[in-house]
Amino acid sequence: MDRVRRPREKQSLCQLMEMPEIRGSGRDGPGHASTIRGGGGNYLPVRRQFSAAVPGAIGGLNGYAMSIAAFIDPAALLGVVGTSFAVAWAQNGTSAALSGFSALRRELWLKVQEQADDGYRAVLRIEHMVESRGISCADRVKSGGAFVSAAADAMANHRSLDGFQAAIVRLAAQRRARLTAMVRFWENVADCAPAMGMLGTVIGLILLFGNVSDAASIGRAMAVALLTTLYGLVLANVIAGPIAQRLARIAGEQIHWEEDAARRLVDIGRREYADIAAAQKRKEEAEAQPPRPVEHI
Repeated sequence: MDRVRRPREKQSLCQLMEMPEIRGSGRDGPGHASTIRGGGGNYLPVRRQFSAAVPGAIGGLNGYAMSIAAFIDPAALLGVVGTSFAVAWAQNGTSAALSGFSALRRELWLKVQEQADDGYRAVLRIEHMVESRGISCADRVKSGGAFVSAAADAMANHRSLDGFQAAIVRLAAQRRARLTAMVRFWENVADCAPAMGMLGTVIGLILLFGNVSDAASIGRAMAVALLTTLYGLVLANVIAGPIAQRLARIAGEQIHWEEDAARRLVDIGRREYADIAAAQKRKEEAEAQPPRPVEHI
């Protein structure tokens, strides 16, 4: 009777280790490193291969670490970065510098379209509030961002269209000045960084030619001369330049929608302030008329 051939079951790791191709044999014997049959039928000790590969890998990592460390000079890096920011600070002032640094936390990650949509929705709520409860209730709408909230407060606190328009113009000018100063600060950093790198290069060359007799100092001076130029280029073209370009784009979009929202608020104020002026005029005319004499019966 023929035996029914059963499908070959998966073998566990322990069963595989008992196979002659993997089990230790020959002079390795029991207790020695396991061997794996190579392409030519030879048994290769696994532990020996691993032990031989680890020092090479570690040596390669150490080589990479030493290569990276050759590009790091804390004193040169601090000199280029510090002087670049110091010059930009002196050119723009403390307020612009603080605005530039604060932009890294807020404006740099701002989603302008979402902010604009929120601002336009707030303008519609202000219009509904003014039409239903009067212009003095415009400041009850607190959403829409800092600009729309400030414009709503100005609308509620002024009693004439001219005063409200003047307040909107001042508010828009302040916002534009802040955003412009923020962008200009990072543009100046990007402009100063290559110059500060070249200044470090000149200093390194002076040190090089001043100590030609000392071989050790020549290498150090040459490293300073090259690394400062590298740091200046990286700071200008990889860090400060892209930040300035992104902030300029965000500032332009933000100014555009804020000016559009300001025009809509002025249109709302023009209608409402006209009604207030007409009501005030009627009241003054009524007060100016002489009282009617009381007829006695």
